[in-house]
Amino acid sequence: MIAAAYFVFGLSGFGSGLVAIPVLTHLWPVQFVLPVMVVLDLAASSSVGVRERRHAKWRELLYLTPFTFVGLIMGVTLLVTLPQNITLASLGAAVMLFGFLSLRSRGPRRPVSAGWVVPTGLVSGVASGLFGVGGAPAVIYLSGRISDKSVLRATLATMLFISVVIRAVLLVAAGLLAGRELLTAAALAPFGLIGLLAGSRIHLKLSREQFARFVAGLVIMAGLSLIARSLLG
Repeated sequence: MIAAAYFVFGLSGFGSGLVAIPVLTHLWPVQFVLPVMVVLDLAASSSVGVRERRHAKWRELLYLTPFTFVGLIMGVTLLVTLPQNITLASLGAAVMLFGFLSLRSRGPRRPVSAGWVVPTGLVSGVASGLFGVGGAPAVIYLSGRISDKSVLRATLATMLFISVVIRAVLLVAAGLLAGRELLTAAALAPFGLIGLLAGSRIHLKLSREQFARFVAGLVIMAGLSLIARSLLG
């Protein structure tokens, strides 16, 4: 699953959390899974984002990042205080919503207004801090602002790197990221590296539409499984 998650990341510059977190929360508490994924995302996003930062659209990131930071603080606070079942059900609903929105995103679209940067940043930050899937609203927003697939991938990976660094600091401050989480991430890292290298190698060969449909179907099924688990306890 970790290899599949970072294969998706290698293809697109985002999506590792959407693929891995819903499945990993069947094995471990979400408060443990999210810090582990933060460590793995930090390594992956630094590999892609830092290497391709010159291709990123920094003007968009300059406006989006401050609002994302505010949302991250809110999200990590909720992660510490919300009951497990509520968090799981909310995570399931969030990833399903992104899946359905992705399925609808076919064909040419009008550019997204820059006015959406405020709600996008806030929602992205909250979702990232609470669920670890904050890329979803940012992907929808930036996809409507950037038409070139390679520029979009570089921008998303750079945005994720900035977000993950902030999230890691907040999780350490909240006492959720320590030795056990680091050791687990280290054990999973080789599988993530395999997926990342494979995805990065073939990302130019897959059309944006084909990839979007694949990810959409995957996250919808993952979201359904999480909602079912929260209801069954």
